[in-house]
Amino acid sequence: MRLALALSLALLAGLCACGRRSGLYADRPVTLAAPAASPNAPPRFVGRWAATAAGCADPWVFQARSLTSRAANCEFDKVEPSTAGYAIVGACQAPSGPMPTRFVITTPSQPQVSLMTVSGGPFKDPAALQRCAGS
Repeated sequence: MRLALALSLALLAGLCACGRRSGLYADRPVTLAAPAASPNAPPRFVGRWAATAAGCADPWVFQARSLTSRAANCEFDKVEPSTAGYAIVGACQAPSGPMPTRFVITTPSQPQVSLMTVSGGPFKDPAALQRCAGS
């Protein structure tokens, strides 16, 4: 009985120590790899983009609320910045009319990005794009 009481007290003391820092990795704060884009700043993806420099003759044109390209014409209803880039919800033009869509733009953490990847939505495969000169 005494042993059970001693074990119970030891367990209780261990539980009460939860306010102390143990030095374990799980107790340390996690810092984000990149800060999310400011909601007041224009999105970092705005500009002219293409898969190659030669493709800049017929670029994908991203505005803050739209995308115009040979592959898709989309209007954005919601653009959510994140640490990885942006999540976009909107509608893209299809032969049968507008279709709801959701896709992700992944950008490096830089004020003016030169590379990005677009995936989901009307795009079957992720598209790696580079910023066209002068945009």
